Amino acid sequence: MTNRKLASIRKISSIEAIPEADNLVKVNVDGWSVVSAKQNGFMPGDLVVFFEVDSFLPIEERYEFLRKSCYKETKHLGSGFRLKTIKLRGTISQGLVMPLEKGENSSGVPVYVITGKNGEKHEVEVGDDVTEVLGVQFYEKPIDSKLSGIVRGNFPALVRKTDQERIQNILGELMYDMEAKWEVSMKLDGSSMTVYRKNDEIHVCSRNIDLVETEENTFWQVANRLKIPSVLNWLGRNLAFQGELMGPGVQGNREWLKSHTFFLFDIWDIDKQRYFTPQERRSLVSTINDSGFELPHIHVFGEKQLKDFGTSYEEVLFNLLTYAQGPSIYNAVKEGIVFKRNDGQFSFKAISVEYLLSEK
Repeated sequence: MTNRKLASIRKISSIEAIPEADNLVKVNVDGWSVVSAKQNGFMPGDLVVFFEVDSFLPIEERYEFLRKSCYKETKHLGSGFRLKTIKLRGTISQGLVMPLEKGENSSGVPVYVITGKNGEKHEVEVGDDVTEVLGVQFYEKPIDSKLSGIVRGNFPALVRKTDQERIQNILGELMYDMEAKWEVSMKLDGSSMTVYRKNDEIHVCSRNIDLVETEENTFWQVANRLKIPSVLNWLGRNLAFQGELMGPGVQGNREWLKSHTFFLFDIWDIDKQRYFTPQERRSLVSTINDSGFELPHIHVFGEKQLKDFGTSYEEVLFNLLTYAQGPSIYNAVKEGIVFKRNDGQFSFKAISVEYLLSEK
């Protein structure tokens, strides 16, 4: 499950020609760029349906033009069309834009509409999330059975799930405060893991599930080997340690780790219902490790302000995505970077285009 607006109504900001590609144009939508056929006739200011990368579109006639390049059969999602970052004629393309239908409302006023997955018509406007209406699913790789485990319950409501919005979707809002300070850390390509303590009871969770402790389950194996339950009990506080599970069988193990481990990137205070600030988190991890434990922390590059990346929207976006490139722990290409505001309560991510192009 995901809360991302995989399909939404957006406005085309500009259109650019692609050198030596007379039949293609680059359509810019907010911070995203999509290569599209010139014959679609898109113009700046047009409203469109924008599908983000990682969208898994259902088998419908309107998407059949994607069959040759995007068709995929999966056990967990069925058959559909997966959208990913690609390069066409030397131009990066992320997502898909499709035109809207024009109609009239009950008062005869012209409106834009879309046809939903069940054939019903929906009136839409800029910003609308039409993910569910169109039956779009989030594509993620199936996980190993040792990771899925036995369900103890759903992910608890008392802990916030780890998820950041992509910079392309929110930069316009962030540009109003160029002075804010952000902790910049490495984004690792693993599986989300949460270990939390509530009233002397320890729980271990994957992204969506609270897991029963078994000898076979990798999440519990790693939590126990790193003595995370002992750490939480030693602290005696209702906290959730959140981070990335890495190692063999996890997202292709891009870091070539020989055994599984965990990299902490957030601490959620259950009683106060807030994240630790980056400084509070790093300080507590230092205290924990100085006391004889070994709790790995995500790599932190330092502190940045958006003004460090430029002054205009286009300049900041380009430089942020460029900054997201480069090596990871052992891989020549990292997944990207995460920016956490210094109060700890908001974060966003910039995903490396190199990484996205390398995905199989």
